[in-house]
Amino acid sequence: MPGVVPGKPPFVLVHGAWHGGWCWAGVAERLAGAGHRVFAPSLTGLADRAHLFSAQVSLATHVDDIVRLIEWEALDGCVLVGHSYGGNVLSGVADRLRGRVAHYVFLDAVVPPDDRQRWRWADHNTEADRAARLAAIAGAGAGVALLPPAPEFFGITDPRQLDWVRQRMSPMPAGTYVGEIRFENGASRGLRRSYVEVTDPPVPVDGAGVPAPSRRPHLALHDDRERPRRDGRLAGRAGRAAAAPGRLRGGAPRSCPTPARAPASPARTGRPSASACCRARTSRFP
Repeated sequence: MPGVVPGKPPFVLVHGAWHGGWCWAGVAERLAGAGHRVFAPSLTGLADRAHLFSAQVSLATHVDDIVRLIEWEALDGCVLVGHSYGGNVLSGVADRLRGRVAHYVFLDAVVPPDDRQRWRWADHNTEADRAARLAAIAGAGAGVALLPPAPEFFGITDPRQLDWVRQRMSPMPAGTYVGEIRFENGASRGLRRSYVEVTDPPVPVDGAGVPAPSRRPHLALHDDRERPRRDGRLAGRAGRAAAAPGRLRGGAPRSCPTPARAPASPARTGRPSASACCRARTSRFP
């Protein structure tokens, strides 16, 4: 393949909720320019695959999407990156493919606790937030969809980016929120995995208000002392405030600014920091 440098691992990029492969355009371009094969598929029922939306689409469907891509494209040894909701998908893929993926990178993503054997995206939320989302599905979503929030929810402030994201977001099939997957092999436990947390500006997970970014985004790259906690919150050994449910716990993470031209997250503007998510420090979790 033209431009591919032998020996460089391929990248598979999994988007977050209400998004599609389109949100990875900037990072895919930069990775390809560095000699990697890059795949940024839209999950079933979303974006350019919205015509496949149905009540049968679930989290398990999205896990199948990525497992089949890796198998059919012979991507053993790839780096698998998942943003936000995509962390649910990565965990399901890890349970099935295990070490066939060289590195799992959770980019500000949901991470099920290591001791869970069953998991739903809904398990990531508090009871109050889960009730609100179920009500939204039953109401505005007509029982089949979780409608996208306003793009401001993702911390976007640039009017052009707001319009760009607003035009491209699509509803999540309700099954992706309430559908269950089973972990028979420990999900990503014991595999090579890293967590990249967007720490500045913090972005709310469940709509509790939208922060106004005051300076360029920072990332915290967590080390091998991290592991999921039962309450699923992110806490630092140095007394850092707890963050969103479903994140990994970390001890004294390093923080580093993203490149000046990069926004806080791939799902927020479609122009994320390739170098930020690709330089995440390796972590192994016992």
